[in-house]
Amino acid sequence: MQGLFVSLLEKLQVGEFHNYKNMSIAPLYYDDAQGLEYLTFDEALEAGLLTIREKDQIGVVPELLAINEADLPVLILDGEELIGAKQNRTLNTTILLKEKSKTIIPVSCTERGRWFQVSKSFGNSDFFISSRIREEKVKTVTESLRSKTGFRSDQGSIWREIDQIAQEANCRPETGAFRDIAREKSEDLEEYLQAFEPLPEQKGLMVQIDGIIVGMEFLSSSKAYFRLYRKILGSYALDALLHLTRDLQRITLPQTFIEEIKKCKVEVFNSVGYGIDYRFSGKRVVGSSLIHAGSLIHTAFFTLRKQGESNFPCAERRRGWREKGFNTEPPTLPSFKKKKN
Repeated sequence: MQGLFVSLLEKLQVGEFHNYKNMSIAPLYYDDAQGLEYLTFDEALEAGLLTIREKDQIGVVPELLAINEADLPVLILDGEELIGAKQNRTLNTTILLKEKSKTIIPVSCTERGRWFQVSKSFGNSDFFISSRIREEKVKTVTESLRSKTGFRSDQGSIWREIDQIAQEANCRPETGAFRDIAREKSEDLEEYLQAFEPLPEQKGLMVQIDGIIVGMEFLSSSKAYFRLYRKILGSYALDALLHLTRDLQRITLPQTFIEEIKKCKVEVFNSVGYGIDYRFSGKRVVGSSLIHAGSLIHTAFFTLRKQGESNFPCAERRRGWREKGFNTEPPTLPSFKKKKN
């Protein structure tokens, strides 16, 4: 299985880096002759062919029901945010939903201060969650799979990451929603997004922030990448804007990053939808990949934090936040109730 992934990885080509402020992007090109056809999440929603809703009337945080009525598979990416229903969620893993299917999909909460219904089904957010949160989530989901408890994340660690980002952004979202943080910074983020337009045949990107390779990801389809690049790029741009890479291991060269990928321990698990879910654990990088019918559908890798670093801020930064009136411990948000008209 590892040999299959490495042979597919050898087809990857890294283009030249383009710079804007503290962020650099290299386009990724990948020769995939398989040409598997699928719809992206937003395409299926716009066509009225996909519905994602709470699992049942009561609802549970880590699981949702996805109904695909299309004649094609639908791809939803790890880190893609779903908004609405009883609270906003994000995908725990990349899923290629089977055509004409109903599937229970694993998710994490990105809005812990709300648990009331605002819509019957979920809509498409303009954002992916931050790449730093995605790195943390990949690690904990892999640990969950290893312990045979499914595609579950450490929900507490995700909330702590969102709290830290809110503090860094000097933002207090009422319901603790990650999306509200990103929206508040949308003007600054747009500058990054405008600086990096997708190139013909591009299928992915490698990202460098403050001189450090933060991560890379790519898709099997340039068409799908073109539809998703703003959300994927925004996942990294928020980290660049807030300088959230200070605690990362220092990998500066693309080839070094790829060599670290090849050193990873590889584990394989059946995906929720089509394909096999590959999980990669290394000393300096972590990642995942969905492979179906011999094709790399989606692959994402992230640089790990330095050994001993955590997602909690240092004491000096905590003191600074106290002076600004922030609670430095993970806050217990009130249980918001739907307002009466």
